[in-house]
Amino acid sequence: SDRKLLVKVQAKLRGWVLRNRNKKKMLEEARQAGGAYSVFELPTADKLREVVVCNLESTSLMNAGSLYIFDKHLAYHNAGGESSYFFGSLPPVKMIYPYAEVAEVRVKEEYVTEPGVVVMLKNGTKHWWGGMMFPTAVCEAINNAWKGKSESTAAMALQARSQAAITAASKQTGRLCSLKSEVASLEGVVGNLEAELRQERSAGEEARGSLVATAAALANESEARTCDRRDAERAQIDAQSAIASLKSDIGTLGERNARSELDAAEQKRARLKQDAAAQSLAADLAEAARTFKDHKEGADRRLAEVT
Repeated sequence: SDRKLLVKVQAKLRGWVLRNRNKKKMLEEARQAGGAYSVFELPTADKLREVVVCNLESTSLMNAGSLYIFDKHLAYHNAGGESSYFFGSLPPVKMIYPYAEVAEVRVKEEYVTEPGVVVMLKNGTKHWWGGMMFPTAVCEAINNAWKGKSESTAAMALQARSQAAITAASKQTGRLCSLKSEVASLEGVVGNLEAELRQERSAGEEARGSLVATAAALANESEARTCDRRDAERAQIDAQSAIASLKSDIGTLGERNARSELDAAEQKRARLKQDAAAQSLAADLAEAARTFKDHKEGADRRLAEVT
């Protein structure tokens, strides 16, 4: 907070000194045949009263222009150019209004953080300029020129406020000295923090490199696992195909075994029939042999009886 206050006070002092230093130079140059007279194409009889560094519709003095207070005209000019990295190039602005077209001149009081001067024209157009040190004094100077009053009142007001600013600046000198020492110590702390930040960035780079290597290894491992899974899936498909083929062969062998068993049973029944027929034939032969033997013995007996 102290550093911000120091920066703010220094900016105000530099701005005040720069504005007061450039004011006399710009006023003198503008009063010559060139300057504002050539920009706005006005005759030198239209006396230039004041030149105020300000900005149109803004309190920022970045790429500021100048508000010219003539006896008969109120004019503003900004040459444009590079504003900042974000806003880029700004176009030039040139505005001039005769006091006959002015309806009202007042200090902008809607926002404390946006001091400035508001000029309302009779056609309803409104413009305001900000960034000047003393908007009230500028408003009085415009009113004096607009209403035909003497310019001494505005000049005295500006001088009084300038003196007040000088007094306020001198009161801040002691505070500035102490703030400078605090800023020096803060700069040392900032240097240490920057060194620590560089170390942390270096460690972060190393950690990022390690993470990249780990991610690459994980990616390779994942790819290898994917290949293994694909090989396993193909092997499973091949095994399932082999199992289906084996089941088909087993079914075929079962059918063959069943047919073989049927054939064997049929052959067995045939053999049994053949054995039964052979046994019947043997019995018939035995019976025939006995009958033949009996007939032969009877024949032999009868032959013996005859002889």
